[in-house]
Amino acid sequence: MKKIILIFSLAFVFYCTSYSQNAPTKIIVSKAKGEKPPPNNFTKKFITIGVGYELGLPTGSMATGMSPIHSINVNSSLPLSFITPNLQMGIDVGYGLYGSKNFDINYRQGGNYINTSVIYNSDVAQAGMYANYLFNSKSKFQPYVLAKLGYLEMSSSFSVLDPKDPEACRVLEDETIASDGTLYWGYGIGFRLNVGKNTNNTRNFVDFSISHTRGNTIDYVNINHLHNHNAPTPLSADSKPLNVTFINASTQNIHQHRIAELYTKPLNILQFKIGYVAYLRLKRG
Repeated sequence: MKKIILIFSLAFVFYCTSYSQNAPTKIIVSKAKGEKPPPNNFTKKFITIGVGYELGLPTGSMATGMSPIHSINVNSSLPLSFITPNLQMGIDVGYGLYGSKNFDINYRQGGNYINTSVIYNSDVAQAGMYANYLFNSKSKFQPYVLAKLGYLEMSSSFSVLDPKDPEACRVLEDETIASDGTLYWGYGIGFRLNVGKNTNNTRNFVDFSISHTRGNTIDYVNINHLHNHNAPTPLSADSKPLNVTFINASTQNIHQHRIAELYTKPLNILQFKIGYVAYLRLKRG
């Protein structure tokens, strides 16, 4: 899912850039030929494309052991003109990080020790649909309310480095991955502010929104409990261990060491987004 979202996001941004560069040229050529500008019914025949930065703050029980999420978000929508041009519906995808750390481990197993480092990363990918209802859609300042529905996945990876000790325990897997996902739903408010020069083909907006995203229970790594195996933090009722498989260099005994702790909590995130949205005219009418 994450690879698909990244590919889609890059292609989306490339398309936005290409269109924004070509659109002004078309207007200049039209004026040079003396063509009459199209009538002012822009709000009924357009597509929006946007890109932005999103800060997600875990709230409620999910605030335990989780850092803020920093994401890049891309989206696109169409007006539902057969209902009202103020109502827009579209798709939204995003990718972000909420944890990244290098830490040392010191494990002991049957008289053998392992002293090495671990590279840890946690990320979030989401894709869904949303609807905006804009007030004053023909003005420069456009407040709106929003609703959204989709799927979110959290993933964490742990890479244990080779201790380069012939008598130490060795990890059997190059990378240990823990991932989980859930459906999400949410609501929020925001506004768009018209900036820059408008043309017959484009409108440019700064977009800001605050939304509350909820979902079913999901597993995620407790970043506060990346601990030394010799002094583990006791597990709580709503957590479980994340283990890595090792082999004893002397006895060839395969065993596991706990490397982190997974929490299971309902998805609960407060999201702040700021970005750029372009309104692109679809056709003349």
